[in-house]
Amino acid sequence: MKITTLIKQEMEGVDGKIVRVVELNLDPGASSPAHTHPGHLFVYIIEGEYELGINDDPPKLYKAGEVFYEPAGVVHRIGRNPSETERARLVSFMFLDKGKPNTLLHIH
Repeated sequence: MKITTLIKQEMEGVDGKIVRVVELNLDPGASSPAHTHPGHLFVYIIEGEYELGINDDPPKLYKAGEVFYEPAGVVHRIGRNPSETERARLVSFMFLDKGKPNTLLHIH
């Protein structure tokens, strides 16, 4: 998985908050380990498909052109490109507290 930060910006008039926009490129079959985000995320699927499973909810499949919201603090237990042949590209808009990490690995 390749993650490219497109912008990281303090939000005027919103003390202590930043927005970080990243592009994620996932090779076929690529996935991430279980993790949480301390901030809220809005994710747009640019290309391909993305399978998301948060907390104990059943996983959902998102396709190019779709958007999903991930609340702060949920366990992102499944995050993967389910295709065996096509890559997936996503843009994530993260709203975070300044000085805090954007991702924390989830340890059982």
